[in-house]
Amino acid sequence: MPLGENIFNLRLARGMSQEELAELLGVSRQSISKWETGASVPELDKLIKMSELFEISIDNLVKGDETYSKPQSQTEAVPEPEQIPQKSTDTAVRQLQPRHIVGIIFIAVYLVAVIFGLFLLNAGGLLVAAVFLSPVLLWGIICLIFKKRIVLWCGWAFCVPAIIYLRITTGIRLHWIFSSDIYTPRLASHAIIAWAMVVALVLLIVFTVLSFWKFKKK
Repeated sequence: MPLGENIFNLRLARGMSQEELAELLGVSRQSISKWETGASVPELDKLIKMSELFEISIDNLVKGDETYSKPQSQTEAVPEPEQIPQKSTDTAVRQLQPRHIVGIIFIAVYLVAVIFGLFLLNAGGLLVAAVFLSPVLLWGIICLIFKKRIVLWCGWAFCVPAIIYLRITTGIRLHWIFSSDIYTPRLASHAIIAWAMVVALVLLIVFTVLSFWKFKKK
């Protein structure tokens, strides 16, 4: 049996979707699809992970043993009663991942800061807290929604509001780095801030392009 067909049967036998298997192996869903259709072959480390995940030898995984390709209900005994709660527990733990916990913490910190500004500061202080800490709220939302490139999206969520905030509060523009008037002792701090904004934005753009380019190659 071809390797791709064997991966397909083993995945279905365990009730996994391509997205779930891809997440467990640390690859994209498109990679799983290519493996199953025979368009590409998984690397050795992915074969090892799949053999551990499906609880079969690499030899059986690659050559395809029909005994392992059948659903568990036909090839294995019915699980004992004490094993069923363990499966439910594993499912519950899988649903609440570390990124979800981090996202909840970020949102909680944002709400506490806003409530603090509401009760201990004036209306202006509340507005400043809500706007100034908006990246924290965005980080929480990103951790709850996105599965990949979380650090990259959090970087955008910090950089863009920071650039907007500095432009409103200080009036600094990104194009000022090309102006000779800013490179004076009196405006040295403005030059540093403008360059920091430009460098951060360029780095984010480069990392974003590289990230999507690598994903496309896979």
